[in-house]
Formats: sequence, structure tokens, C-alpha cells
Amino acid sequence: MLGMMTLHGVDPKHYLDYVHDIDYSPVAPNPELDASLRALPGRKLIFTAGDVPHAQRVLERLGVAHHFEAIFDIVAGEYWPKPHKQIYEKLVLKHGVDPTRACMADDIVVNLKPACDMGMRTVWIRTDESVQRAEGLDLGHIHHQTDDLATWLVEWLAERKKPETGEGRGS
Repeated sequence: MLGMMTLHGVDPKHYLDYVHDIDYSPVAPNPELDASLRALPGRKLIFTAGDVPHAQRVLERLGVAHHFEAIFDIVAGEYWPKPHKQIYEKLVLKHGVDPTRACMADDIVVNLKPACDMGMRTVWIRTDESVQRAEGLDLGHIHHQTDDLATWLVEWLAERKKPETGEGRGS
């Protein structure tokens, strides 16, 4: 986005309105994700390379919008895309996030590196495309991987509730 603005004079609002003028009907409600997010303690924020209206439409279709306190979008990041560290820092500052008490989930491996460097736990949401894009990359900054965030959250929360016996207290 920033490159198109700088090199070609693209109006970012016009561009984002155009690329997000799509049919959202394929995005189905996800009751499992809704239940998982309901059980998950703490604040929940969206950090997206899209814009707020697009994120809101997707969240509404999924039926999970009510779980999120705020959306930090490409506009809030001054059109710098992930994984530029300065937008992670801006997100943390703007929303008062303690990175050492936060977790970031993303489907793009490189987007999780700055979060890990700041002290966040990371969850890579694997898709066929994201697995291909990650081929040959160092995954040392990935703490958890899943292809189903809702199920992973349920399992992670159950693991956290086990009594401390030295076993099973996943992080």
C-alpha cells in the first residue's frame, strides 16, 4: 500500500474501498470460534493489513465482533504493512499492551517475528498458502501452530486449567 501511494500516487481510501468491495456471503458464522473467544480471558484486538470497515464486516459475518475491543488497521499503522516493527510498537503503545502478557495469531509466519521479538507468544494459523510461503523459513519464533484457531483455543484453555503437576501447563 505504502509503495503504491509513494510510487504511483494511489489514494489509499479509494484503493481499500475498491479491493474490499466484495461479496462477504462465503464467510460463514463460526459458533466454535465465538465460544472459544468467549472462554478466552483478557483483551482481544484485531491487527489487520486491511481497513476497519473490512475487518468489521468479516467479524460480523463470523459472529465474533462483540469479543474485540479495537481494530488496529493499515490506516492506524500509517499504511506500513506487517511485519514492519514500528507498527507493532505503535499498536502496543496505542492500546497499552504489555507484549510479555500478549499473544498474536497470524497466518503469515514473517508477521509473527516482530511480535515474538517484543516478547509476545505466537500462534501460526496454517493454511495451504501460508505453509507454502513458509517453506524454508526459520520458524524459531513460532510458539504454537494450528490449522483451526477455535479448536486450538479450546485445547489451550483446557491445558491451562489442568492442576500444576509439572505436566501439561502449556504456554
